[in-house]
Amino acid sequence: MKKVLLFSAPWCDDCIKYKEILKQIDFEYEEIVVADANYDISLDGRIRKYDINMIPVLLMVADSGVKEYKRLKGRNHTVEQIKEWLND
Repeated sequence: MKKVLLFSAPWCDDCIKYKEILKQIDFEYEEIVVADANYDISLDGRIRKYDINMIPVLLMVADSGVKEYKRLKGRNHTVEQIKEWLND
């Protein structure tokens, strides 16, 4: 199983858009777990661990969180682009 981490912040409009997109398509990806990592208060070191220097960022990792498969960063991605990224 893979996990998708969304690095976001509550004040970030693009992050809010990504959260809404992921909610819309969540049912299509039962094998993928989505977790939100608040960039402002991430206390578990994931910001440093994954070298996150901007938001929003979608990061696909192994369920254990050890291996990073791919990332999608930046803004203005459409539902179709995010679905394509998830399917690759």
